[in-house]
Amino acid sequence: RYATGVDPLTPVGGPTAATAADAPRKKSKPVAAGDVNRTISLETTNEDGQTHVVFAKLVAQGNEIAIGFSLAFDPAVLTFVSATNGGNASGATLIVNTKNLADGRVGVALSLSGGNTFPAGTQEVIKLTFASAPSATGSTALTFTDIPVLREVSDSAANSLPVAYNDSSLSLSLPGPLLTISRSAGGIVLSWPSSATNFVLESSSSIETNWTSLDPGLTTN
Repeated sequence: RYATGVDPLTPVGGPTAATAADAPRKKSKPVAAGDVNRTISLETTNEDGQTHVVFAKLVAQGNEIAIGFSLAFDPAVLTFVSATNGGNASGATLIVNTKNLADGRVGVALSLSGGNTFPAGTQEVIKLTFASAPSATGSTALTFTDIPVLREVSDSAANSLPVAYNDSSLSLSLPGPLLTISRSAGGIVLSWPSSATNFVLESSSSIETNWTSLDPGLTTN
């Protein structure tokens, strides 16, 4: 929790200044994707137009025990919702640092226990969920960064391992209007919000082909 910045450092004794024996802590050096086989990438999905699930996937080499990174995003477009263990990290310990959400940054750190390591191959390690603003369209970037949690992958001896980080983006789209269907005097009434413009009502005897536009006469309530 100290390494991820969730808890502040608390002095408990010992030297009050750096000594010659002290050495700065080193993080994994991000490298170009073509220079190393170990990578962390983001796979994104858009579930309902405004809910976006992002899967962090590690291409492991078989000796990784812990990973950490931060994601930068546009806080005017996205709101961080949650982070949970990925499908291949169900027994791992996950720490989430949300202290910098107002600046569009979230940090995560995940570690396996009992000397376990991730098997070689693609491993889904962390699942993150974001919500986009109702009026957001186009796309928005998700970028790996070191604030509040350093980018790092380590082995069981706490050695930092080289890794390439692949940024991604989310495709944004407005959700379709809610269509309500009810019966009235032997007929059917379809209703939707008046704010939903640029939509056309169509009908077809087959769901697959021959859709035609309807002009049934609209009533605004």
